[in-house]
Amino acid sequence: MTSTALKHPGVVLTTLSLGMLVVSLDATIVNVALPSLAAGLDGDMDNVLWVVNGYVLVNAALLVTGGRLGDVLGARRMFLVGLVGFLVASALCGVSENVTQLVLARFLQGVTGALLVPQVMTLISDIFPAERRGAAMGVMTGTIGISAMSGPVLGGLILHDWSWRWIFYINVPVCTAAIVLTLLFVPDARPANRHKFDLMGVFLVTAGLGAITYGLIEGQRYDWGQVTGVISIPAILVAGALILVAFVWWERRYPEPLLPLNLFRYRAFTVATLLNSVMYLTMYGVTLLVTLHLQSVSGHSALRTGLTYVPMALAMGIFAAVAGRLTDRTGARYLIFGGTLVLAAGFGAMAVVESATSTSTDFLLPLFVVGIGVAFIMAPATTEAMMDLPERLVAAASGVFNSSRQMMGALSIAVVGAALSTGLAHQITPEAERVARQLPPEQRARFVSELSKAVGEGGFASGQQAGPGGDAGLVQRLTHDAYSAAFAAAERPTLYMLIILLLVVAPTFLLLPRRAKAAKAATTAEAAEAMPPRQQQDPVG
Repeated sequence: MTSTALKHPGVVLTTLSLGMLVVSLDATIVNVALPSLAAGLDGDMDNVLWVVNGYVLVNAALLVTGGRLGDVLGARRMFLVGLVGFLVASALCGVSENVTQLVLARFLQGVTGALLVPQVMTLISDIFPAERRGAAMGVMTGTIGISAMSGPVLGGLILHDWSWRWIFYINVPVCTAAIVLTLLFVPDARPANRHKFDLMGVFLVTAGLGAITYGLIEGQRYDWGQVTGVISIPAILVAGALILVAFVWWERRYPEPLLPLNLFRYRAFTVATLLNSVMYLTMYGVTLLVTLHLQSVSGHSALRTGLTYVPMALAMGIFAAVAGRLTDRTGARYLIFGGTLVLAAGFGAMAVVESATSTSTDFLLPLFVVGIGVAFIMAPATTEAMMDLPERLVAAASGVFNSSRQMMGALSIAVVGAALSTGLAHQITPEAERVARQLPPEQRARFVSELSKAVGEGGFASGQQAGPGGDAGLVQRLTHDAYSAAFAAAERPTLYMLIILLLVVAPTFLLLPRRAKAAKAATTAEAAEAMPPRQQQDPVG
């Protein structure tokens, strides 16, 4: 692609942001609607969960392919195709009459979202000059953060007054506006040369990433064991890894590979992608912990839980733009390092405030700090990842960068969920024994046994465990007290695990290049804009 003169930077950035908004929003907005979907479509929860999981699975598996299609057919064209497809898929989601139809429509959303998302980074890299690219990436990453964190809030508000179908219908006018604005304002930057499309590479990377994503998503459900017959979660994960090995072997030999492996020779891209991936893994992990705490321990509604994330979303939106501009001035390395430390501090604050009696109010300030840390990693890392790449690698890099984000979401649920479940199973018995002292002696052993069994199986015990002649109200209260104390005790070490992970990867910022030249160019450009017209035309005087 060739560099394109930018005439309407604000409108172009708004248009690209609208595309990212609907895709990011739909990754989280559906979560709070699952009970309504199960009731409205008469489906069981295992099937309804695929309304979320199917979208993530397909989207993660196809992002690399979507990036390459933009390289072959043109980023603007694929952005438009993705927008139109996402609009149609959203409408189909809204008119679905059963769970199967809705899951298939969500698959289509995942496919079209994978066509759309990689083009955004490609278009920004092509349209915006290097000295302004950080600011543009800051706006874009801020949009991703705000939309992802606002999904549960918006979903809760919609469900409060309208049908679950409007969760999907809301995308139609947004996509329509983005399509019109793209046709009017986004420059058409087509590839200079014709490229072959690596069909075998598409099959291998889609199968490999799809298998690993499926294994991570479904691992908890099958207790990391047998799925059916000889098929097990470990076998699926191993098969996915082997397929990706075959993909690498194929890519090394194909003349125009789907994913040029020399992309990873660019140190800035590799390190920035690693740091960004760890940030997403820990951020998704913390949101899982806080959501479970607020709903299962504090007993908050889905809407109140979603509103708890508003400070985090605001911090991400405001400070991502600031971090993007600072990246243009100073480079990314120290901003990313500082963001990592702030993020770890936010997690530490959560470990201090969390307890069996914590409510949403206690988490507001820590989540705001987390939002600042995320912003100072996400925006600079996105800019840094694309900075040194030649134009022929930008589309592939965008696919890899965005795919890693989706994969980290699935991996985070698996890792954090497993750590929390292990800690909870370890803590529940002593906590049950502690509260059981308030029961008659003949009921204590049964209470402890049944509560420990229920939690060990991943359930939440109820007052049904009182036994003949027992006080159901008392047992229900004691069950909640024991579970809440055990959850809080298991939550804190999980937060410490995430803090340690951040501190371990933080020093890799030293591998990022210094950007003194880029910073100087940005400063010079801003100074030139501030000069009177005559001085700009005749700097000698």
